[in-house]
Amino acid sequence: MSRTRASLLLGLFALLWFGYPIVFYTWYFTADRVVATVEGCTKQERTCPGHGTWTMTDGSRGSGQIFGSDTGDVGKPVRVRATRSWALLDGVVGTWPAMLAAGSIVADVGGAVLILRVRRRDRRRRAAP
Repeated sequence: MSRTRASLLLGLFALLWFGYPIVFYTWYFTADRVVATVEGCTKQERTCPGHGTWTMTDGSRGSGQIFGSDTGDVGKPVRVRATRSWALLDGVVGTWPAMLAAGSIVADVGGAVLILRVRRRDRRRRAAP
């Protein structure tokens, strides 16, 4: 693989890695905060993600998957951040979209600290007699 191609791939990966938390948290903090009713769950390998209905703040109805809900939430009203087609339990931890965004922020900060430390060490080595 050429150096140019590797640089382009790394740049694309970095753009996606840095961009996802920005897009996710922009959506999260501007989405409608509503109460949804979990109507059931779809049994999967290890989890049972819920689905249900809710009413948006403008009065329109929404329905779809509710990320972060499980069998214990079936039949209960839960607070969510929602669009018309999907919702996320209110709270920025415990759901995979939120954990991915938080994890990428931690990785971004950790990577920046690591790069700064390596650069500082290299400068010190070059400056040493």
